Amino acid sequence: MKQNLNDSETARPEDDWGLSLEEQHVLAEERARRARVIRPAPPKGAPPAMALPRAGASAPTSVPGAHAALLPHRGKLDQFPAFATRSALFCASKHASALPQNTPLKSQGTYALRAGGPRLDMRDKAVWEAAIGMAKECPDPSQEIPINLSELSRRIGQRDANGAALTRVWKSLERLAQADVELTLQGKVHAGKMLAAATFNGSSRSIRLDFGLCALVLESDAQFKINSVRRHSLSSALAQWLHDFFSTHSAYGAALTLGYLRELCGFDGQTRRFPKLLDAAMAELATKAPQLVTGHRISKVGRSSEKWTLNVDRGPEAPVFTKARANIAPPSFPTAPKPRQTKKWLAL
Repeated sequence: MKQNLNDSETARPEDDWGLSLEEQHVLAEERARRARVIRPAPPKGAPPAMALPRAGASAPTSVPGAHAALLPHRGKLDQFPAFATRSALFCASKHASALPQNTPLKSQGTYALRAGGPRLDMRDKAVWEAAIGMAKECPDPSQEIPINLSELSRRIGQRDANGAALTRVWKSLERLAQADVELTLQGKVHAGKMLAAATFNGSSRSIRLDFGLCALVLESDAQFKINSVRRHSLSSALAQWLHDFFSTHSAYGAALTLGYLRELCGFDGQTRRFPKLLDAAMAELATKAPQLVTGHRISKVGRSSEKWTLNVDRGPEAPVFTKARANIAPPSFPTAPKPRQTKKWLAL
C-alpha cells in the first residue's frame, strides 16, 4: 500500500498504559514511596544536615540507591525518546563540524531543540542508546556506571573488537559527554548533556548520566521501539537515520520535500548530492527492511531539488511505542529538613 509522509503516528500504545485511574494512582503512590530516603532523626542539639543538590545537579554519591526506582521504563531496553529520532540531533553525516553553543537544530512536531559542542552522528546515537540500556539495567543509575568497551561494542552491533574499534566507541562516549542540549518539551525547557561524564582512571572506565535530563526525556516524551539489530545491517548513515525515522511513523498524509528531509536529518554535505544519496538509502531500506519500507518514488517537479518530494511504499510494520506522560515534574534529590526556627523577642 502506498502512503505519504506526515508528523502523526496512529499505532496502538503498549498495553501497560491501559490502567484504570485507581491503578495509576496506586502506581504513583508506590513510586513516590520507593523514591523516599528515610533518615533517622539527628541527636538533640546536633547541627542540621547539609541539603543535597537541587534537581538537575550531579547525583550525590553519599546517598546510594536514592534514585534506583526513578529511571522510567527500566524494563523497555529497546525503546528510546522520539526527539532523538525526529530531529537533526544525531545527523546523517560523518565527520560533521562542531556546533557553536545554542545552535538551533531542525526537529519535527512540537519540539524546540538547541545543541552545542561536538556534532553527533548515527554511530554516537547507537552508543548513546547502548549506554541508556545499560543504565536501565543498573541498580542505581544516578551513580557512576562501570562500562566495558567490548560489551558496548557488541551492543551496537560492531563486529570488530580490536583496539581501533574500541577506541571509536570511547570517542563516541567522550563526544556525548561534551555535547550540550536544550530541549523544549511539553512547553518546558530542559537543558543538560547527553552524558554527564565519561571517565577513564587508567584501569577502568565509567559513565554517568545527566540524571535530571535523562529521567525527564524518558518519561515526558513518547518512547519508540527501535530495531537496532536491523539498523546495524544498513551501511549508510542516511539509511540508518531513515530507518529510525520511519520506525516512529505509520501513516503519512502528505509527501515531504527533500529540502525538509535534508534539514531534518542534519545532512551537511552538498545539497545537489542529497537526492542521489536519498535514493540509494531508500533502496537499501527496501532491500534490508521490507517490513518497514517496500519501495519509494522521488517526484522531480521543478528545477530545485529542495522542492522535490519523496513518496514511500510502507511495509506492514507499525510503530510500537509508549505514550508520553504529561506534566512530569523534574526528579528531585531528597533534602534534609530545615532546622526549626524560634522567634526572638526583643526586650523593651
